[in-house]
Amino acid sequence: MRAARKLSRRGGLVAFLVACACSAQAGTTLQVQDSGVDVRLRGISAVDADTAWASGQKGTVLRTVNGGAQWQAMQVDGADALDFRDVEGFSADVAVVLSIGPGEASRMYRTEDAGQSWTLTLQNKDSRGFFDCMAFEGERGWMLGDPVDGRYQLFATENAGRDWRQLANGPQADGDEAAFAASGTCIARLHGALAVASGGTRARIHLLRDGQQALEHLCHRLEIEEGGTTADGLFTVQKAECLGACADAPVILVNDRQMCSFMSNERLDELVAMLASHAVIERAA
Repeated sequence: MRAARKLSRRGGLVAFLVACACSAQAGTTLQVQDSGVDVRLRGISAVDADTAWASGQKGTVLRTVNGGAQWQAMQVDGADALDFRDVEGFSADVAVVLSIGPGEASRMYRTEDAGQSWTLTLQNKDSRGFFDCMAFEGERGWMLGDPVDGRYQLFATENAGRDWRQLANGPQADGDEAAFAASGTCIARLHGALAVASGGTRARIHLLRDGQQALEHLCHRLEIEEGGTTADGLFTVQKAECLGACADAPVILVNDRQMCSFMSNERLDELVAMLASHAVIERAA
């Protein structure tokens, strides 16, 4: 979760809330810092107490490595006309920024050298598309775009934004329902699920569990296709539309009798290893 998310500009000054406690504490103050730029800033991502990244109009990206005492401004080549509404910092050297706009103006860039150079990792090619926001959980990330053909565009990365792939299970949208590129706040991770906030003709929260991702990871781990069986005959993987436990998703049913809930990639790997180990013991017996 980002430690700081709200950003406002006043005559070249940037103010952001560094403490995000659930309740206000006595003595908490809002510190105003000089951004050194006069463009509107929209995105901010705090890596730790010293390092943070910010982004805004005219292809502007800022970075601090001393808790905001100084902010270094940088430009992304070829992005002078872009509006960077969201940014995610991973370290003092690595960050990802998202620009909004119709068609090819919606883009994703990544730096691994503290902003000295930026790589274009994703660009919208659909004139109807419009990127909005992104959220990360470690190196796993998701990016949300406005609906195209009645379904939100949803992209995912497994390597901190180096590569992106479009998912087929973006939330369905009604009529003129859409997302808002509000400083990256329209998408978030929530207890192992992906929460998407929408507005327009309908204001809703779409909650997406990780069932499809869990299925893909399991098939990759076992080196089989969906519905296939491993060469040793130990494992068969089948997709189930409903196991009656949506609140616990991702859910896996083992041998039609044991329900396993909240199955992250790590827990899936542990389960496979345990089942394989038990199978070896049973065969030896």
